[in-house]
Amino acid sequence: MNERVKFMGKYFEEELSLSELCRYFGISRTTAYKWIDRYEADGVRALEDQSRAPHHHPNEVKVAVKEAILAARRKHTVPHPQGGRSILGLRRKDPNGFVWSSIRYFSYENQTS
Repeated sequence: MNERVKFMGKYFEEELSLSELCRYFGISRTTAYKWIDRYEADGVRALEDQSRAPHHHPNEVKVAVKEAILAARRKHTVPHPQGGRSILGLRRKDPNGFVWSSIRYFSYENQTS
């Protein structure tokens, strides 16, 4: 962030053109415009590193499913002979063992939280 603040200071001094500033700081003009837009929108705080985490997780397990899995885990301590899907009332088959692997994962996650 320190380099970004220095860049903005030089930018507002207006001694160098934007292209010269970019060469001096070793950044592209696209990056410079992004920093300028962020600074003008939210000030110095906007120059901090932004999270790169996705906003949406398509494979995320829904809370209701997670709770059903944990309830099944509390009720059945060993794998059910017909598979986890019959315990949870799922219609589709579970060829990859998703249900029981999730039960183990969520059980461990609960213990560490």
